[in-house]
Amino acid sequence: MFIQLSYLAMYALALYKFHDVLRVSHDLYGTLMLGGVLLTAGVLGVPVRLYQFTALACDYADFGQKYRWLFPAVLLLDAVWAATPLLFLGQLHGLVLLCAAALAYLPFSQRTLLYSAYANTGGRSSAIQLPGK
Repeated sequence: MFIQLSYLAMYALALYKFHDVLRVSHDLYGTLMLGGVLLTAGVLGVPVRLYQFTALACDYADFGQKYRWLFPAVLLLDAVWAATPLLFLGQLHGLVLLCAAALAYLPFSQRTLLYSAYANTGGRSSAIQLPGK
């Protein structure tokens, strides 16, 4: 759930400062393409993250099945969003690669957590019982 909140915070900040995103993209790379693609990913990512957040918060029974279907799109969206640290190349230098690698890893860690919490056939994560209880 915290992954969803962190993505929502990043999207909100990028969309709030969209003029700066486009300016930095143009200054560093000579084109508005990277900034435009990242802002598009942010606009598309907000409803996806809100859906995932509410499904997790409400322990939606079919979320495991839905996420298995949704994962390829989420992976593509997150792969594009992992390029966001490239906008900070002038300020962060080598740290940009660490930030991009961390963002690229997040969809796989989220998939692992969701696959372990929700069954293939559906069901709630709150229904998981510890052995011996």
